[in-house]
Amino acid sequence: MKVDYIHDKIVESLSFEVPILILTIEKLKNIIENNPFLKDFSIDKEFLHYTFLANKPEEINTEKVENSKTEDEQYFIADDVVYLYCPSGYGKTKLTNNFFENLFNVSATTRNQNTSTALLQLALMREN
Repeated sequence: MKVDYIHDKIVESLSFEVPILILTIEKLKNIIENNPFLKDFSIDKEFLHYTFLANKPEEINTEKVENSKTEDEQYFIADDVVYLYCPSGYGKTKLTNNFFENLFNVSATTRNQNTSTALLQLALMREN
C-alpha cells in the first residue's frame, strides 16, 4: 500500500512519525470543484481553505463548530473534507487543523485554495 510505503520511508529518513494523507487526482479535483464557496463571487478566494480528513467522521458535532467560529467565518462539512472561509485569515481562526482532528478524532491536513489548486495542476501535469 502506498501510504504505508511513504510513511515507512519518512520514518526511515527523518526518524519520526508523521500522518500521511493521499488523495487521488480525481478525488482532489472533485473536492475543489464541489467547494460550495466558489459559487459565491463575493467571497475572496484568498481566504478559502480545505481541511482534508483521513476518514469520514463517525459523528459531527456542529454545535461545537458553531460555538468556536467567529461571526464572519463559514464552513461546510462534506464527507471527508471541511470547506472553510476565514475572511480574517486562517491564522486567527479557532477552526484549525488541530480543532477538527480533535473534534472528529481523525488525522487531517489543511491547505488553502491556491495550494490546493496548484497541487491539482501539478498532479494533472504529471499524469499527462
